Amino acid sequence: PAALETQLEARAAGDPTTPRRTQAGALEQRAQEREAVVAVGRPVELDLPVVLAGALDGLLAKRGTLAPNVAELAVYRRAVVAHRTGDSARAAALLSAFRAEFPDSEAGVSADLIAGRAYVALERFAQAVDHLQRVVDADPPDDQLAPALLLLAEALAETQRFDDSLRVARRHLERFSGSDLWFRSRFSEAWAMENLGRHTEAIASYRMVAEQHEGDTAARAQFQIGECLFAMGEHE
Repeated sequence: PAALETQLEARAAGDPTTPRRTQAGALEQRAQEREAVVAVGRPVELDLPVVLAGALDGLLAKRGTLAPNVAELAVYRRAVVAHRTGDSARAAALLSAFRAEFPDSEAGVSADLIAGRAYVALERFAQAVDHLQRVVDADPPDDQLAPALLLLAEALAETQRFDDSLRVARRHLERFSGSDLWFRSRFSEAWAMENLGRHTEAIASYRMVAEQHEGDTAARAQFQIGECLFAMGEHE
C-alpha cells in the first residue's frame, strides 16, 4: 500500500520525525529499509515475477533481523507476487499468517481480499468466507467491496449457507446494479433460491441471466431453469 511504502521510503531517507536511536541501530535499520525499498518499493506488475520473488525471499530469509515495518511490507508483497503468479497455496498461507501477525496493518483489507481469492482458487471455501467477510465488514471503497461481495456470495453457497449467500448476492445487485459482473450475482441469487426450494423465484432470476447475458453462465442458467421445472413437477 502506498502509505506504507511512503513511510518506508521516508524512514530510509532519514525522516526527521523518526525517533532517535543509537547510531549503530539507526544505520542498521536504514540499511534494511533501503534493501526493502529496492525489493518491494516498485509496483509488482513492473517487475519480472521470478526476479521480484527471489529478492523478497532473500529479504525474508533474514526475517529475524528485520524491523517490524520492513517485515510487514515484505511479507505482504511476497504474497501479492505469489497470487499474481498463480501460487494460490503460498499466497493464502502468507496472507493468513500476515493477518494474524499484523492485525492492524493498513494493508489488512487488501490482504483479506487477496486471501479470499486465493482460498476460492484452492476450493477452501470456509477459509475464503472468513477473509471475505472481514473485507465486507470493513466497508471499504467500491473497488474492494464489489469483488468481495461477489466472491462472498459464491463462497457462502459452496458452504451450503444459502440464506447468507442470497442476502450477500442481493446486496451486490442493489449496490452495483451497473456492474459488468451483474450476471454472477444474479446467478448466485437464483442458485441460493433454488437450493432453498424457492423454485419459481429462482427461475425468474435464471431467466434474467439466460436472456440478458451470453456465455457459460447463461447456458448454465438455462440448464438450471430445467432443473427447477423438474423439481416443481416432482413436488406437484
